[in-house]
Amino acid sequence: MKNLTIEVVTNEYTLRRFVRFPWKVYRGIPQWVPPLIREQIKVLSSSNPFFEHAETKLFLAKRGYLTVGRIAAIVDRNFIRAQNVKAGHFGFFEVIPDYETARVLYDRAVEWLKEKGMELILGPMNPSTNEQCAFLVEGFEYEPNFMMPYNPEYYPLFAEKYGFKKAQDLLAYEVDVMEDAPDRWVRIAELVKKKGFTVRPLNIRNFLKESDIIQDIYNAAWRENWGFVPMTREEMLWMGKRLKPLAVPGLTQIVEYKGEPVGFAMNLPNYNKVLKKLNGRLGLLGIFHFFQYSKEITGLRCMTLGIKSVYRRKGVDALLCLESWKAARDMGLKKAELSWILEENIPMRNFLEQIGAKVTKRYRIYEKRIV
Repeated sequence: MKNLTIEVVTNEYTLRRFVRFPWKVYRGIPQWVPPLIREQIKVLSSSNPFFEHAETKLFLAKRGYLTVGRIAAIVDRNFIRAQNVKAGHFGFFEVIPDYETARVLYDRAVEWLKEKGMELILGPMNPSTNEQCAFLVEGFEYEPNFMMPYNPEYYPLFAEKYGFKKAQDLLAYEVDVMEDAPDRWVRIAELVKKKGFTVRPLNIRNFLKESDIIQDIYNAAWRENWGFVPMTREEMLWMGKRLKPLAVPGLTQIVEYKGEPVGFAMNLPNYNKVLKKLNGRLGLLGIFHFFQYSKEITGLRCMTLGIKSVYRRKGVDALLCLESWKAARDMGLKKAELSWILEENIPMRNFLEQIGAKVTKRYRIYEKRIV
């Protein structure tokens, strides 16, 4: 076997090789959903406002002319400030089933992070907890939901062999929305409305204002969560513009109290059913197919549900879930995945399990001291 070399991504050509490499790893794995190539390049480019407070170095592993692995080393200054820890990240990790290649990739990422003064490495983050993150460790038989990761079973094994330990587990719950919404939610929602809370769908026509509202609630609601890093206004707008063409207004709900937005639930159809058929490309024909295949979607992902702390334990969560449930049923959707939920978030887990939601997938973020 030819000697392994590491190449730094320095131009558009090597970036495209970096982005295209997963097709080699997942050939023959039916659960994998190819990402849009154009979207992946956009996420890794300097136009991503994430890189206004972060920097990254992308590495390709090669044996001769063949690419056999990739990894990103990431330093996010906002994460460091928010968590008060000198932690860098690894992300966008993909590798053939060869531990030696994985080890060299991890070594190179650690070396760069040490040069940046980091004392801990966390990951995978692609590129942060506000995007895709974690390795799948349970539920390999299932396809991932929209904007959730998938990986071969040997990825966590390689990470643990390298010395990574569990930092946090993230759970994906599934619930059948064809059933009637729980009576308890209906009763609580009526009481909440009598107290002055109202719920409305996202107003796509007022995109900038709605984006600011969601950013404010998001940063307030998740501030105390493990791994939280605040989203800047530019990041929220950038993500919003990416998701705006996919948004179904009735599936995203905002709760207000006396005119003040205090919580939101963001839900999207499971577009992975469409992306799988596009195989990474979205030209004019792809756009046509996108709308055609979208008619076949039967599931959705409940991406985020956040409530400002002062309004928690008042039934607002039941109101948001009830309206989301109704909207999903009206669209003819059958299954909802609620992901991801921190393993340590016992109140939310109890809330979901009381309605019969079941854990179908478990994801893990790893950590390792590097000094």
